[in-house]
Amino acid sequence: MVGYPPFTAMVVLVLVFYFTHYLFASITAHVTALLPVILAVGMTIPGLDMAQFSLLLCLTLGIMGMLTPYATGPSPVYYGSGYLPRRTTGSSARCSASSSSGLPVPRAALDGDHQVGAPRHG
Repeated sequence: MVGYPPFTAMVVLVLVFYFTHYLFASITAHVTALLPVILAVGMTIPGLDMAQFSLLLCLTLGIMGMLTPYATGPSPVYYGSGYLPRRTTGSSARCSASSSSGLPVPRAALDGDHQVGAPRHG
């Protein structure tokens, strides 16, 4: 990222870090694999404020947890307690999948209300 202003490089790296979380099964796996790499790349950019850069990366982790709650550590507790109803969970997953891919995702693909090949009732 030589030749780019530090702010532009920071924005690009933060966006790369954010959007690659859709390629991982969990946020923990994403952070473990990519955070050290993105921070190392950021350290090579002259004039980049590392404290600000680190905080922006951490901010995206919070946003990821809100937009894709099924990828966070406490999600089994949320789903098991019934705090997040299945319909809400399907809607948020559908919105996340649709926004990340840019394509509409059918409700049946993510709701989980039925099994493949199982007859539907009423």
